[in-house]
Amino acid sequence: MFMKNRKKGFTLIEGLVALFVFSILVVTFYKVFTGTMIHMQDSKYRRGAVALANERMEHFRNLAYENVATKANAPIGDIEDDEVVIVNGLNYRIITSVFFVDDPVDGLAAEGDVRFEDYKRVSIAIVWGPGANNSVPKADVLNDTQYQSKQINLVSQFVPPGGLEAMPTGGILSINALDSGIEPIESVEGMIISISDNMCDTSGHPSCSESILTGTTDSDGNFMYIGAPICDACYEITVEKTGYETRETLEAFVGDDSIDPLEEGEYNPTYIHQSVAAGSITTAAFNTNKISQLNIKSQDPFGEGVPGVEFDILGGAVLGTTAEGDIENVYVLTVTNETTHTTDADIDIHSTSDTLNGDYANSGVYMIDNIVLPGSFSDYTFWKMSPNDENNVQNTIVDSDTDVEAQMIFIDNDYDSAFIRIVEIVDTETVPVGEASVKLESTTLDPVYEVTLTTDEFGYVYFPENKTEELVDGEDYNITVIVEDYDEETDSIEIDKLTQKEIELTLSS
Repeated sequence: MFMKNRKKGFTLIEGLVALFVFSILVVTFYKVFTGTMIHMQDSKYRRGAVALANERMEHFRNLAYENVATKANAPIGDIEDDEVVIVNGLNYRIITSVFFVDDPVDGLAAEGDVRFEDYKRVSIAIVWGPGANNSVPKADVLNDTQYQSKQINLVSQFVPPGGLEAMPTGGILSINALDSGIEPIESVEGMIISISDNMCDTSGHPSCSESILTGTTDSDGNFMYIGAPICDACYEITVEKTGYETRETLEAFVGDDSIDPLEEGEYNPTYIHQSVAAGSITTAAFNTNKISQLNIKSQDPFGEGVPGVEFDILGGAVLGTTAEGDIENVYVLTVTNETTHTTDADIDIHSTSDTLNGDYANSGVYMIDNIVLPGSFSDYTFWKMSPNDENNVQNTIVDSDTDVEAQMIFIDNDYDSAFIRIVEIVDTETVPVGEASVKLESTTLDPVYEVTLTTDEFGYVYFPENKTEELVDGEDYNITVIVEDYDEETDSIEIDKLTQKEIELTLSS
């Protein structure tokens, strides 16, 4: 008889299962532990922030009314508007804002209230975490959601002694943000307004190191800088919001536009730096749109790529107009020698060459010029941009809040095809006729060729419709043109590579 060895222990599979279960327990415990520690640390910061905010606000309440003012904006004083402090070993950033308020209870400045500096509103933001680094712009810290979970805000109002308002020494800068890309035009709430005072460090103006004032538009798309120091064209304004095109004021024309009409100060800008007069309101309205994208593809009428096309592009938002000579628009995007990709014959057009725009396309007209085809496509002819603005074959349109893929269409001179234009003569001028029905047919072919297409906005139509029904070299084709309010016209065309024909219509009697 043989005795079996029955030693007890774990198999390899059992060991792996035990290790897997143990790992899950360790990871779960670690997540709970680290989550608890983060929560405890955040709670510690938050308690300290609340105490710090209350302490600062109480300090301001003990100041004379006229001394409740920051270095950054009117009212102008000695309070630091942005500072980093260490309290009990914890880093905090304190952002303080003091603004005059024009209260509607006693009438508004726009309604004739001459004592419009009714009281002061003090806002204190105590920030910890990533936003506590003062290299992060104040506007981002106060408005970007990624920083708002690690800050507390305290707001209080300070009334002048006895409630008596003094006559203001400054004026009001009222800024309106409007979305002009929709009908009817609507105001834009939450637009970030940045105002820089280029007369900083002069009497009655803020310190240059603290001269950028930030705020956000209200539900009416308005932001008011009440008590703004008096000056002539000193307020440089930027209006921006995520998802919207940025707008900014520029220096008015001061030079000779023959030098360089695209340089600031060498043309008349749409939005100029703003002035403020004592006791009066200056209103600046900024029209903006939601951001868009523009992609351009170079191809033939059948959708096949024509890669490596070089071109210049001009357009987008209008920054202003030239100051002398022929009045022309100055556009935000001016780029030369763009080239569609050699692989897929397309290119993304963004305004990256101008820091005003970022990586998006402003809505507006874009003009394509100086088109150069690569050697392998030198026998091609440019037809049009599609979509276009119906006024120029080389223009394309980008509307607000759209993703546009525009085709730069070329036709092959060596391909058997018909390029027919339908026109009428109006006062000696040749005018294209769009939406005309053009039938091209040949009964001698087998099978019979008969295709009807509609002219584009420039009066053109291109045959064949697709490469599977190509035209025949040397063949005669009959043309019939039918369009409402015109006499029917017939003609013929003999195909020899790219064959062009113009047919003139006559209005029906």
